[in-house]
Amino acid sequence: MSTNFRSACSSNGGTLSGGRLLIHDFALSADWRGPPNAALFLFGELSASAQTQAYTVDELEAAMQEAGYVDVSM
Repeated sequence: MSTNFRSACSSNGGTLSGGRLLIHDFALSADWRGPPNAALFLFGELSASAQTQAYTVDELEAAMQEAGYVDVSM
């Protein structure tokens, strides 16, 4: 997982205790096979830049929990 993503998850100073954080993005399933719209989006991004990074739902959930968020659901 990229340092930038981990850093963004850790800097939760703007999230109030008991508040909610909503992330709206394309995320791949754990087996990297879908859902189709997320896989297609990733394919387009990879064709534009080899620097593209994609995360699975499990990776996003783990990063949020490591940053101290509780009751994480994706």
